[in-house]
Amino acid sequence: MPSAQLFSATIESLLNTVLSLDEQSAERLKPLSGKHLTIALNELPQPFTLAFSDKVDVLIANSDSQPSVDCRLQLSIMTLQEL
Repeated sequence: MPSAQLFSATIESLLNTVLSLDEQSAERLKPLSGKHLTIALNELPQPFTLAFSDKVDVLIANSDSQPSVDCRLQLSIMTLQEL
């Protein structure tokens, strides 16, 4: 499994496991349903996109396929600590 796919699957599993700990996560995710958030970390070679429904899917876009996004963040991993 290529490293990008492994990263995607690991992050997706982690996010959905954390969401499953909140009994109200499905209700909280409803306003985000159908939305896409792309996060481009300066330290990673390519951005990843969070696709929201009743769970979160993590998509790694290649150069040929860029999903339409509702919001895009570009930042450094160090900035995440400050958030």
